[in-house]
This record gives sequence, structure tokens and C-alpha cells, in this order.
Amino acid sequence: MDKSYEEFYPSFQWVRGNAADTLRVHLPGFESHQIKVQADNEGGLRITGERPLGGKRWSKLWNDFVVPEDCSVEGMQAKFEKETLLVTLPKPKAEKGKDLLLNAAVAVLVLLALALYHVKEMWTKRSS
Repeated sequence: MDKSYEEFYPSFQWVRGNAADTLRVHLPGFESHQIKVQADNEGGLRITGERPLGGKRWSKLWNDFVVPEDCSVEGMQAKFEKETLLVTLPKPKAEKGKDLLLNAAVAVLVLLALALYHVKEMWTKRSS
């Protein structure tokens, strides 16, 4: 008996957070064992699944998502509750250190520019 598939396109939402981002995918009628979540190391996240609709008819979903650049698939967690799939992608702590280093470098450059300006002003006053 051949299955007849109907494509299902779920609604979804990215919820941004300080420590992690969460992808919320609304999957009415699906159960957790009918859903599969896969991630790769190149920033891709794939959600697939299928469920019977009755007779030979089946609902099928296949969605690809791009993982936000500041998130990692390492430590990814997925849970299914009340017809909603929640995929949580942590933000590595190393990124916070990188941001602090960048902020410190910018602060040093600003201080250096101010010091050079001050020295130039003093030199100009002495020359006149």
C-alpha cells in the first residue's frame, strides 16, 4: 500500500536569550516519536517528521534552519511539549570573552586617540 504525502509547513519562532537561543516549532497533531532533529557542524539544523492522517494519507514535514552565528549545536537540547518542539542552542562562553576583548581594544584605541589629540594641542600652543 503506497503512502500519499501532504507537505506540512509548521509555524516557528526564534526566541533570543543571553545564554541560549530557542527555536519554537508548532507541530499540531504530531507526537514526539514522529519528529527527528538533526544538526551539523556547519550551522544547519534539520527537523523532519511524518504522521498518519488516515487511510493512505500522511502528513510530512522537512524544514531546514540556519543556526544563529553566536550559537552552537554543541550541547543542543530538544524537547517536545504540548504540540511544540523546543530546540535550545547554547551560546558558547568563549564568545563573551571575545566581546570583552574587542571592547577593551576599542577603549584602548579611543584613549590613545585622545592622548594624541591632547599632545597635539599642547604642541600647537607651545609653538605659537
